Amino acid sequence: MRTVLSGPAGGLVGAAAMAGRSGFRKILSFDMGGTSCDVCVVDGGEVREQSAGEIAGRPLALPMLAVHTVGAGGGSIAWRDPGGALRVGPRSAGADPGPACYGRGGTEATVTSFTAADCRRHLRRHYQRRDLVVSIAGALDTDRVAELVSSALAGWPVHEGPAVVPLPAADPTGAAVSVLDRRAGQANIVLGARAPSYRDERRFTADILNVVLGEGMSSRLFLELREERALAYDVHSFLTRVADSGTLAISLGCEPKRALVAIRAAVDELRRLATDPVPAAELERAKEYARGRLSVQLESTSALCNHLGQQELLTGEILLAEDIAERLVDVDAEAIRSLAADILGGGLRAAVIGPFRKPDPFLEALSA
Repeated sequence: MRTVLSGPAGGLVGAAAMAGRSGFRKILSFDMGGTSCDVCVVDGGEVREQSAGEIAGRPLALPMLAVHTVGAGGGSIAWRDPGGALRVGPRSAGADPGPACYGRGGTEATVTSFTAADCRRHLRRHYQRRDLVVSIAGALDTDRVAELVSSALAGWPVHEGPAVVPLPAADPTGAAVSVLDRRAGQANIVLGARAPSYRDERRFTADILNVVLGEGMSSRLFLELREERALAYDVHSFLTRVADSGTLAISLGCEPKRALVAIRAAVDELRRLATDPVPAAELERAKEYARGRLSVQLESTSALCNHLGQQELLTGEILLAEDIAERLVDVDAEAIRSLAADILGGGLRAAVIGPFRKPDPFLEALSA
């Protein structure tokens, strides 16, 4: 016998039965457990079913009740991963009979440590009408849209007091290399450094630098590390940006015995960008690639909506696709070389997962 989500399913069946006895045939069940918060629709007294589902990102072709996990449970423990990021769950405090009902889950910080009063205080401080951006794209009546939005916001309270000013990005702290020892037949590595933020004009230069370095099968990392030297089965670079900071990172998947050599080779490619100007033909190909990618990314109405809203929210300035394309075309080889040198000057850091015990060899590889 195989069961899927048997605990949440039992709670759902119980909720449907109790609702039926009370005369309610249409409900949304809400099951706050120790590790997850699960919901499901009961329509006409019948629990919805589905022929397949997904658990932890993996598809399952099994009939099951249509239970959907929407959040962490009341006893889910808050913790920090090796990279310092805040995580919640899946480990639970394990109260008896349930942490959403009784505070018997120990002393570690859990979801129930964050009270309703804390939630309201956070909402009042950070979710204010003056900070809201509504982004809408498509064939719409703009006057009617403006009327509907204004009407919906009329009930929002106007909070007094100064706006919350974000703190500037802090300098990196802690060890430059984090190693998670996992007995596996492969190594996964991400190395990188600070890069321009969403508000930095050099972000367009960073886009072209990233294409040359490791985006796509014509990039230097792909051709050198995978095609020429067979050091990695997966290698690429990528950018992340927020309002006050950003990162340029290189991701590597390789055999553990090749990890150090692969890291050195990847760092060499970044160093080469910091010393040697990109040849004109290679630079032109990178610009064409970046402009083509931009056009494809903004083909759908939803993507355009997100793109415009994000710009308004983070920068207060909206650049259309043609404006961004012009900025990309204006990037020259010296700007790329200078930015690569600045990125390297900020110091490289790495996270390593694989059958490794000490960070020292990887520190040496980053600085070699």
